[in-house]
This record gives sequence, C-alpha cells and structure tokens, in this order.
Amino acid sequence: AAPGGESGAIFQKRVADGLDALKLEFKGRTVAVFGHAGVSRALLSHSLGLPYVQTFSFAQDYGNLSAVGWTDEGFAQLALWNFVPGPRAEKQGD
Repeated sequence: AAPGGESGAIFQKRVADGLDALKLEFKGRTVAVFGHAGVSRALLSHSLGLPYVQTFSFAQDYGNLSAVGWTDEGFAQLALWNFVPGPRAEKQGD
C-alpha cells in the first residue's frame, strides 16, 4: 500500500463486507454492482473463497461484464466473467 493508503487485504475486506450487506438486504433479487477492476477482483475473491492476489490470474478487460449468483445454500456460482460485447480493443485492460 502507498504510505497512509489501504492495503489489498483491507480493501478486499471492505468490498467483501459491502457484498455481504447487499446479499442480506436484497436476498432473492437481482443487484448490479459497478466498479473498477479491483472491486471486481475483490468480489470474485470473496465469492469463490480465493486469495485476492490469485484473482490477478483472471483477465479483466475494460468495460467488461461479470455475473455471480448464489444458491439457496449460499454457494457462489460464477456465471460469467470478463464478457466484453462487440469487437475487442487491441489493448486490453489489466
């Protein structure tokens, strides 16, 4: 982290806490979450129980769409990751 900045672990926990709150408040409903690549990676990490750093193994293009759902038992299901509609740009995101 930058001096005085937020570490990756603290950032991931903050995003995970937000996701858990959304899941409780909107249980059984569809919710859209918009954010930068770090938020997407933190959501994936928390949802699938992966270390945050491991999510950098997954492509994360600009303007992509990803979808995660949860079973009634609380298991996450990654339905879509890094979908980019239309032609792909020559330079991809991180």
